[in-house]
Amino acid sequence: MKKPSKTAWFNATQSWDYRRVKEVLREAPELLAATNPKGLNALHLACAVRPGKPGLHEENGINTVTALLDAGIDIESVAFRDDDGSEWRANAVWFAVGNGQNLPLLRLLLKRGGDPSYSLFSVLWGYKPEFARELVKYKPRMNLRGGDGRTALHAAVNPNRLEVLNLYLDAGADPWVKDKLGITPLAEGDHRPDGEDLSVLEATNSRQIRWHRRALT
Repeated sequence: MKKPSKTAWFNATQSWDYRRVKEVLREAPELLAATNPKGLNALHLACAVRPGKPGLHEENGINTVTALLDAGIDIESVAFRDDDGSEWRANAVWFAVGNGQNLPLLRLLLKRGGDPSYSLFSVLWGYKPEFARELVKYKPRMNLRGGDGRTALHAAVNPNRLEVLNLYLDAGADPWVKDKLGITPLAEGDHRPDGEDLSVLEATNSRQIRWHRRALT
């Protein structure tokens, strides 16, 4: 009997057809290691699907991702990374947050040992504090740097991101760390290009932070 193709395998994972996923794994277990031309495996593809997409076989992909993890796929497999020296990686948690925007699936991945660290930036774009609340429960590495030396706290210094800013500070983000231009999160407001009135941090130490308003001149 002809074995399932890679295309059939990826179609099953992306449509969250968990029954078919299990069938394919019985017939062709080697497909668990397959990747597409962009380096994404079945776990990455399943986590990148957004709930509500037409043709899905389940609501949040929980059964599909569970089947993949139980079959032994590496929850920390990396699809790609930046080539600028960044510490960031595209893992399953990152796909669930940034692409899938799938909170129930994020919770499953974190319970199964997924690394939350690489998604600290993702929750700031589109601003998803409910995702940030889940990430910080699992002790992410708060001071990972992008290629420009910036941490997630640099990006969180914004008057419209107060909840996440405080979550990150409480989780151990360092307000004194400098990016490649020598700018700390404390000084981030001074270097915003928009020139608007904005909120900036003032600190006496890393755990005593106050939020202030001032006008830039």
